[in-house]
Amino acid sequence: PFVFPSGQSCKDFDEFALGCQNNWDFAVELLQQGFLKQFFSTMGRLDLGHFAQDAANFPDRDRGLDQFLARLPGTSVPPAKLEVEPKLVDLGTLQVGHSSHLAVRLENQGGSLIFGSISASCPWLSIADAGDSKVFQFRDNTTIPIEVKGQYLRAGNKPIEGTLYIESNAGSFEVKVVANVPVQVFPQGCLAGARSPREVAEKAKKFPKEAG
Repeated sequence: PFVFPSGQSCKDFDEFALGCQNNWDFAVELLQQGFLKQFFSTMGRLDLGHFAQDAANFPDRDRGLDQFLARLPGTSVPPAKLEVEPKLVDLGTLQVGHSSHLAVRLENQGGSLIFGSISASCPWLSIADAGDSKVFQFRDNTTIPIEVKGQYLRAGNKPIEGTLYIESNAGSFEVKVVANVPVQVFPQGCLAGARSPREVAEKAKKFPKEAG
């Protein structure tokens, strides 16, 4: 049997895979130190020893262990299952020049590692501290902050809409983001009440000196 420091004893591949899930950091260290290669090679599974070596050489330590567990025979670890909340975000009424924030929560309802990327479809949506896109990786859940850049908002009579695209090994999702950015009319003077470039031009043509 394989025994973890927690005392969990594993007598088959299913129990070993679940043990690695419950003792993730320790299992990563065992893989990196070559212990798993030695263990499986000694028990006559040279194929698994080779898989362990390949996984230890993978650039990302967590991804390496996840790939190794996926190659074990009869593993009971369920595949990754991504859930995204919310799938629709209504920001209400915004003003040009005023920034705001929202957050997208990603949750793994399966067992394997989830990795992928999130990107925005328009300039007024930005992945906080990352720009247009950001890569992510997690086992349980993660929250991704999104910035609404007020300087890129455009006022209009219709709601504006953007999309956050999520691509991962556990599926693809789209999060719709909508908001109202009402036109701010001129409060006074010869352009008072103008709500569109056409109305501004018409009033300016009628009162050129005052408009200037």
